[in-house]
Amino acid sequence: MSESSRAPRPLFGRSIERLILPVVLTILLAAILLWHAAQFYPFFSDDALISLQYAKRLLAGHGLTWTDGVPVEGYSNLLWILLLALAGGLGADLIEAARLLGLMSLALVPVVVLWLSPDHRPIPLIIRSALLVFIPLNVTAATWAIGGLEMPLLSVLLCTTALLLVREFNLDRPRSVGMIAPASLLGLIAITRPDGFLFAVAFAIAVVLLSLFHGGKYDIRIFFYLIGVPLAFVLAQLLFRLWYYGDWLPNPAYVKIAFTIERWQHGWEYVVSALSAQRYFWVSVAVAFLTSLMTASKRPQAVFYGTPLVAWLLYVIAEGGDFFPSFRFMLPAIVLGTLIIIEAGLWINTVIPDGKRSALLVIGAILLFVIIYPRYYARQHASFDTQRAMTERWEWDGKILGELLNGAFQVQQPLIAVTAAGCVPYWSDLPAIDMFGLNDKKITQKRPTAFGTGFLGHELGDAAYVLGRDPDMIILNIGVKMVEYPIYTDTMKTPEFAFLYLPVSLQNSDRSDHTFVVWMRRESSRIGIQKWTDSLRIPGYYLQMDGIAASHDHASPAPAYLDKRHVLMQPIAMGQGLGYDLLIPDLSTARITIHGHRTENVRSSVKDGFLALEAIDGAATIESVVLEWRRDSTRRN
Repeated sequence: MSESSRAPRPLFGRSIERLILPVVLTILLAAILLWHAAQFYPFFSDDALISLQYAKRLLAGHGLTWTDGVPVEGYSNLLWILLLALAGGLGADLIEAARLLGLMSLALVPVVVLWLSPDHRPIPLIIRSALLVFIPLNVTAATWAIGGLEMPLLSVLLCTTALLLVREFNLDRPRSVGMIAPASLLGLIAITRPDGFLFAVAFAIAVVLLSLFHGGKYDIRIFFYLIGVPLAFVLAQLLFRLWYYGDWLPNPAYVKIAFTIERWQHGWEYVVSALSAQRYFWVSVAVAFLTSLMTASKRPQAVFYGTPLVAWLLYVIAEGGDFFPSFRFMLPAIVLGTLIIIEAGLWINTVIPDGKRSALLVIGAILLFVIIYPRYYARQHASFDTQRAMTERWEWDGKILGELLNGAFQVQQPLIAVTAAGCVPYWSDLPAIDMFGLNDKKITQKRPTAFGTGFLGHELGDAAYVLGRDPDMIILNIGVKMVEYPIYTDTMKTPEFAFLYLPVSLQNSDRSDHTFVVWMRRESSRIGIQKWTDSLRIPGYYLQMDGIAASHDHASPAPAYLDKRHVLMQPIAMGQGLGYDLLIPDLSTARITIHGHRTENVRSSVKDGFLALEAIDGAATIESVVLEWRRDSTRRN
């Protein structure tokens, strides 16, 4: 009896001796994954921190929201967020929970492959395990096992679904009741990602194709199980979306989806680049697929694995690919492709004559582990996209900035406008505006005419809207110069921005080598000048704003730093100046009090409404400057 016609054995009830080999093999595969993923540590994507922001606020009782105000569905991974929130509710750190869930999901792929297989003899188990090494050696799997997003979860659900369907169709007559488990998993996939419903459609098409191949042997009602159950999940989430967010689509759809020629071209280039970087794997998949398709006993597997694989790749092309490193969107296809290779390897094992099997298996193992796998690994690591994943660490610089802002302004709760919508809001815990619109409905309502021709996910922006909300701070990138997008130039060239905002340099300590430039609003009631009837208080860091004009050598002021009291202190070196244009002309007689350290070294004056400070006898640090005057001295103003 061939493997495909053999009835599946029970998943449990095996002897302890028969459990040892699959357990050892899965541990070895998990160890390879952990070793490979460690090479990309501490990579963690900014979009993952957006998801964590929703989970954190859900745990804090603020609902599924990114910031205060009208709720916006800025995520596209509901199940992932809920699982992370569950882990956080049990006391886990959300970032570590995301990493652990990603690693566990991909480590479970070999588990389900080995334990759902109908043949648990040593040789087939070893063949499966040897070919499963394609997954942990894949840079996409290694990167996104710890990258913080939902693709590992989707991939293990997809793998389990495909194996259960193949397991059921290996019976003489598939049962409708046997569709309950895979259909339910497809429902979970559909709420893991909105585009996950595509896999339900693809598997349903696979059933139709197999029915045609076998002259209508399969009950067509199975088709409706595979569509109907996932559709119920989709409709349930849609009802929640309409009730909670008041929209038919998640907000990322308005930010990213545009079926233009440029999107198709970019998607094609994305997929071709991935196929090229991982060519040893994809050539093996192509050969294995054709072999399985031409073999009657392996045709159901080829159809069930190949149909969703092709459908997903076509979707990735149409969507325009992705902008994250290490080809994130290829992970589901990689898992399905590995299943195709495994089926071809098992078929080869059945056709080899008994007398030659051992020798040929040894040759195959040498070919895999000495030639194919080392080259497969090396070629991937030479790819530009892989190198991006190994060097992209700006999210952790964003953590430094976010924690700095949290320490300095947690009580004041200023409104920040950001382009890095993950790291800065997550670690600052401040109300925010997403300048790219992923978490803001208003911005998505103003698409440019050329939308769909620019950089995916970074085309939107409405400078007038952002400035109209009077943010206290505007943070482009993470306060350091990186890539420039249209919203940057659109914002900075507006007259309102030039008049209302000036750059302030910040550091998280007086010994820090991280300097961030934040554009602060001149007249901010939360972080800026506090005014009373006969006095005003100027924060020390605001004295940077016109500091060059006050300095004799026209040198830029030193960055303000956060001290141990969580107070921003503005240093001033000997001979250096600081200043601020108060726009109040007659304050020459005002009494000036400087708060800080060694302020006796600082000389101060006000002339024509301009406050000037200069360190004359040594360095000092300034917390704030208070000006006091008699009421009648400014009455005419």
